[in-house]
Amino acid sequence: MSSSKRRKFNIALDVFLLLAFLLLLSPRLTGLPLHEVLGLIVFIPVIVHLLSSWQWIRLTSTKIFTTAKPRAVSTILSMQFYLYCLLLL
Repeated sequence: MSSSKRRKFNIALDVFLLLAFLLLLSPRLTGLPLHEVLGLIVFIPVIVHLLSSWQWIRLTSTKIFTTAKPRAVSTILSMQFYLYCLLLL
């Protein structure tokens, strides 16, 4: 796939995932059964998104963990854990 086609595909996939996420935020909008089915169906595009972005994820992660100091990495991970815990509330 050429670079411009891949970029367009990634943008279209991102827009689709954003719209699906916004739609799934309100079960009243879709009804609970459809909300649950759509939640399971959205799993597939998320996996496609991660696989299509895997090279970027790998390169960025390598860059962060090889150039950053261990304390900075620990701080970033701690902040992510804190935000995750807040989201669970």
